[in-house]
Amino acid sequence: MQAISSATLYRVIERICDIGPRPLGSDANAQVRQYLRELLLRGDGYLVEHEFNHTCFVATKASLSLKNTEYECWAAFGSSGGSVSGRVVACGQGRPEEIPSHAEGAIGVVERGGIHESAKVANLEKAGIVACVLFVDHENSLYSARVSQSFSPIPAVVTRRSHAMELIDSNSKAQLSVDGNLANV
Repeated sequence: MQAISSATLYRVIERICDIGPRPLGSDANAQVRQYLRELLLRGDGYLVEHEFNHTCFVATKASLSLKNTEYECWAAFGSSGGSVSGRVVACGQGRPEEIPSHAEGAIGVVERGGIHESAKVANLEKAGIVACVLFVDHENSLYSARVSQSFSPIPAVVTRRSHAMELIDSNSKAQLSVDGNLANV
């Protein structure tokens, strides 16, 4: 088998990122699987696929709103479902010491980085926070967060930095919901 150059790997990663968020069961996830399948079968490569079933919650819709404004968002991979409302609190990168002591019943806004997203969500839930809004630390970057291998303890969505800052600055009550169903993937 021939070695793969770093430039080639970079192009592969760029192509996958161009497809965007790809939660299990989504069209984007199927596109990435097909792309990788075709890539592996080029030349003298080979591929062995194995079927397996894993039941998990697959989000079909997510929403995030404040007063009369709807913000672009998507469900974090592994998010639980549910609809909640609560005042918005900034929780840094989700470390326990960054979560305000008065946060019970609130929606926590956390920045990507520092610790894994699943730890952020667990810390928020432990502090009594009812939902999580994750955002990336620069405006034009979107990412898919994995908040749990199965189901997170609270609903979690991902949004842009500017939306997160508006939520935090509002010092108001927001609404967040994640809808979906159990599916074998």
